[in-house]
Amino acid sequence: MRTKPNSQIIGNSGVFYACYRLSLENWHVLPTTRNARGADIFIVKGERMLGLEVKTLSARDNICIGHTPLDYSIDYWVILMNIWYKKEEEKPDLYIISKGAMKIEIERCNLDNRGKGLLKLYPDGYWIQKKFLLSEVHEYSKDWSGLE
Repeated sequence: MRTKPNSQIIGNSGVFYACYRLSLENWHVLPTTRNARGADIFIVKGERMLGLEVKTLSARDNICIGHTPLDYSIDYWVILMNIWYKKEEEKPDLYIISKGAMKIEIERCNLDNRGKGLLKLYPDGYWIQKKFLLSEVHEYSKDWSGLE
């Protein structure tokens, strides 16, 4: 079992893992500069171009997506969970959430912030709730074909 590194290393590993996996799905992949505003990765296939925000959760953590997560450059959120606590040959848990679905989740959170949906709002922004993703009460894609 590897020891848990700091959050920057975890985030970088998620971005580069996503780039690798998307390349295997025949997407042209362009990662952006880390911590820049907007998408973490732009992908192109044929005439289609998408912006992806990659969020990498360690085994035990929820993750903050900020006060204004609906950036114009982001079409999908790619959530990778347990990237550091899987065996080397195992893939991390994957969830792909579209901008439309994220907008619905934000509206749901703003109406009822009891933490029963994907998001919970705290003073420092919206947080993706790991327990919701693990609950199987949603239909977010669990494979890369969710981007098609």
